[in-house]
Amino acid sequence: MITYNGSRSIAGNPILRQYELEDLTSRLLYEYGYNPQRALTVDAEGFARFLGATVRSAYLSDAPYSLCAVALDAQTLRTDKGSYSLRYGDILVEQAILDRGDDKLYRYAVAHGAAHLYLHSPESKGVQLAFDLIETQSVNHYVCDIADLLDSFEELSGNDEKEALADNFAGCLLMPKSPFKLYTNAFLVKRGINRTALTGDVRAALVDELSAEFGVPAFAALLRLKKLLYI
Repeated sequence: MITYNGSRSIAGNPILRQYELEDLTSRLLYEYGYNPQRALTVDAEGFARFLGATVRSAYLSDAPYSLCAVALDAQTLRTDKGSYSLRYGDILVEQAILDRGDDKLYRYAVAHGAAHLYLHSPESKGVQLAFDLIETQSVNHYVCDIADLLDSFEELSGNDEKEALADNFAGCLLMPKSPFKLYTNAFLVKRGINRTALTGDVRAALVDELSAEFGVPAFAALLRLKKLLYI
């Protein structure tokens, strides 16, 4: 298993340049056994298990953008929907996503949770904690939503540093750079256009195709295009 031993920011987050994150996720996918020639879609749940995570679902919040909760230590998660005992490595995906049959968002939620588990190790272990969804994040858990991403289709400057990194990791994981660029470039060649023409309806058509082929939400495909400087 690959481990990250790089420098960290004051907040304790890994300091990763984009090319380092691309390389990291590429090597992780290689270890996992991902082969884009067999299928472009990455099995997010299988990958999470490969990292040692356990994926479950539960009703976390009435908020429409609720995504997942991730436990970085043994603790109790309390919501107005119930109380859940979590162990280190648990990813609890919002049950409402499954109720809506949104497989793409479910996969994104799992990948986002796996990013937190892989990148954001706790500062202490073996501590019994309790937390509530209305409280702030800590080094021992993350309760994530996608309100900023869905509202704006871009990372806002106010987005938490760790959340932005987890979003980026999830994009790199679910849309690996090489197959993503091959598919996007083929789309451009087929239409006889370059990146400067990737606007309006043409951009929307590409985002729809990428969303379908890689099995990701449209906002994730759009963010990936921005990260790889297509738009």
